[in-house]
Amino acid sequence: MSNRLRRLPVVLSGVLGALLCASGPSALAGSHVATTAAPDAARPVIVTGVPATVRRTARQLSATDGFHRLPVIHGYAADLTSAQVRDLTGQGLHVTADARVSVSDADWGSGSHDAAAVYPTVDGAPSAWASGLDGHGVGVAVIDTGISTSGDLAGRVIDGYDFSGEGSATTDSFGHGTFVAGTIAGSGAASGHAIEGVAPGVDLISLKVAGANGSSDVIRVITAIQWAVNHAAKDNIRVLNLSLGTDSTQSWRIDPLDAAVEGAWRSGMVVTVAAGNGGAAGISKPGDDPYVVTVGATDDATTPTTSDDTVAPFSSTGPTATGVAKPDLVAPGAHVVSSRAPGSTVDNQFPAARIDPSYFRGSGTSFSAPQVAGAAALLLQQRPDLTNNQVKALLVGTASALPGVPATAQGAGELDINALIAAPTGGSANQGLGRSDGSGSAVGSEGSLVAAGSPSSGDSVAWNSSAWNSSAWSSSAWNSAAWNSSAWNSSAWNSSAWNSSAWNSTAWNSTAWNAGGWASASFWSTAWN
Repeated sequence: MSNRLRRLPVVLSGVLGALLCASGPSALAGSHVATTAAPDAARPVIVTGVPATVRRTARQLSATDGFHRLPVIHGYAADLTSAQVRDLTGQGLHVTADARVSVSDADWGSGSHDAAAVYPTVDGAPSAWASGLDGHGVGVAVIDTGISTSGDLAGRVIDGYDFSGEGSATTDSFGHGTFVAGTIAGSGAASGHAIEGVAPGVDLISLKVAGANGSSDVIRVITAIQWAVNHAAKDNIRVLNLSLGTDSTQSWRIDPLDAAVEGAWRSGMVVTVAAGNGGAAGISKPGDDPYVVTVGATDDATTPTTSDDTVAPFSSTGPTATGVAKPDLVAPGAHVVSSRAPGSTVDNQFPAARIDPSYFRGSGTSFSAPQVAGAAALLLQQRPDLTNNQVKALLVGTASALPGVPATAQGAGELDINALIAAPTGGSANQGLGRSDGSGSAVGSEGSLVAAGSPSSGDSVAWNSSAWNSSAWSSSAWNSAAWNSSAWNSSAWNSSAWNSSAWNSTAWNSTAWNAGGWASASFWSTAWN
């Protein structure tokens, strides 16, 4: 699927600078079709609504060019004409088009003082290392610009997929994803362990959604999230990091990117998301979602102590537009040193940010979030039976509050791995945030699907409620031609990858496929029909 998708950029929030949202609305609102194309021209849209109607129309349109199911958000995408759009909206479905967002004015390594790689010490990671914890065996999926498997990241990527069309998930022609991955799992080999990631023993999964220009699209990110959910058991993906976002202002209750990260959360993953670099302008999406762990940035003053730490001025502050308290916590994000991707876009554009052949420096909440992802991996290695909500509760509950800083800027405080690994397992986060998945199954407080008919752990918000038919789906965010490309007919679908032994391995014949979970009422419910 990697070679046909066109690029509709999402904002990579790991760098300082303005996040520019391109264009005003030119979307499909109900049966109102944008005037940017001929009325009968097919163009990419997303269809959501009442599940039974979505399923019926999906069967009818499955042969349509560009058709693609999006189960993680209970909808589908297709290239449709205005007549088809009118037909679907007449059936009560909501049809929306795409719009562009982009990264602008990236600022790598031009801070007020020299960068330093003290963040693992500031985080408290050495105490975990001393107790034998390095994240070994825990899978961390990174949705970003790819991970270059050289230098300190050699041997760290165990799986992945390239959704960008460049051809390889283990090359990073932009440079952002490699930097992010280094803060999680850099081995420190090139620096005598002076520059090391928080959890250098984890297994990385590279889900590449952007190429050399750092641009991607919301649908591609959602598809990468779906890939992570589908491969979670195979790769033991317990943590998903998204150091990216958009500046869309629509409610988390109706936004498709929020819906997708919630889908990953429901599958049991800890989802860490950058808060954004907009300061008082607010939290970027999907960091505005109450389920995920949203991470802001501190300035550690390049010292290993925490007494001089402050919240970085660029770190986005809360609450969100819908009143959700964010960020959840903060971690070092200013003047960070991590893995360099030689020859990448940022490497060529910002040569002053280079630190010897293997390292680079930069600032942003993009580099704070993966530190929390690494901390979660350390905790899950120590206590593999923890649920994602228990992990979130521990991360937030053990954070160290910065004196004199409002919660709207720091959340619960700064990441403290010393306290994290010493704390007893206690409460569970996200209580009372149940939301119906649209099929009658409720999202329980432990981040997993409860069988159909079981009570929800709180007041749920129906996926098929009027919220899904609101004008927010017709925002400019969906107005792109990404789905009108040749990507879905590429040879990737016919490649030997689909005929590999993996499809015939014992994994597909394991008891997991015969477990009661697959025979439960939720699996055979009308949602699947």
